[in-house]
Amino acid sequence: MICFAAGMLTYLLWICPLITLAFTLLPAPRNITVRSQNFQHILTWRPGGPSSTPSFFRVQYRNLHGNRKVYVPRHCSNTSDLSCDLTNELTEDAVYYLQVQHLSAVGNGSEWGNMEFNPFRDTELGPPVVHITSWSGCINVTIQPPVSHLKSEDKTRFRSMMDVYTMLRYSITLEGPGFHEKIDKDAHEENYSTIIKDLLPKTNYCVSVVVTATSNLSKHPKPSALQCLVTLSSTNITTGCLFSVSLLLTVELNSDHHMAERETEQKSKKKHDLLCSDRWIFFFPWNSVSADWVASSRFLLFTAAMAKSPSYHCHECTADQFSQV
Repeated sequence: MICFAAGMLTYLLWICPLITLAFTLLPAPRNITVRSQNFQHILTWRPGGPSSTPSFFRVQYRNLHGNRKVYVPRHCSNTSDLSCDLTNELTEDAVYYLQVQHLSAVGNGSEWGNMEFNPFRDTELGPPVVHITSWSGCINVTIQPPVSHLKSEDKTRFRSMMDVYTMLRYSITLEGPGFHEKIDKDAHEENYSTIIKDLLPKTNYCVSVVVTATSNLSKHPKPSALQCLVTLSSTNITTGCLFSVSLLLTVELNSDHHMAERETEQKSKKKHDLLCSDRWIFFFPWNSVSADWVASSRFLLFTAAMAKSPSYHCHECTADQFSQV
């Protein structure tokens, strides 16, 4: 009898904690969120509360726009991690209902923690790939969209961002001495290039770019790293124009005074268009211009004429100029 009583006591001491454990209600996971950038989706969560036994978690999801079938990723069906990579699971432009459950060592589970997520709408974009080059008074900005982690339907390649969204908007931030400017550009091609004009020569400028899409509602796009450069001197461009146009203006100044007043502006405009073309700018022998000539009275006379006539502006940045640099 004594042995029986001792055996029952031992049994109860062993079984009672298991019964208590089995009926203990585990708190549901909390702080469920998706860290998503460029279609790489990581579901994360925190335990609902402290646990005296080993804890495990189970993840499942449903496509609310599809057949609403419940899917359980194998790598997240009984995990001790506090995250689950759903990059290859959430591939459609649809709202997904994501759920996480807390499991005890003996298999009882908590209530489900849940959230909704649309990968096309909610993924953060960026940073884009940016390259900048300078010319006198201009910066050429070449932009490529960030690499997407979204695979094609046949799973053989990654889809491009332009393929996903059709149009992207690039917000270019330009910082220079004493100013901060934002320029928005819409792009429909994979490799986009734009020229920022009317900048000061020999001046330091910094550029950063953010990419967004109309159907993407993420409030935290990632900007590209700030890139800085110094614009080139305008000497190599303007010297050729100044030298060539001044020679012809000297002839004009020596012509009949009455005819000059009526014809100078029209002729000078034609000569400006001819002499300030890309060919004259890039192939004129600038080194042949002597310092003595530049200091001459005829050059000073031409400089005064330039100041009075707004039509003499040889400096104009074009895409062709950048292609020749």
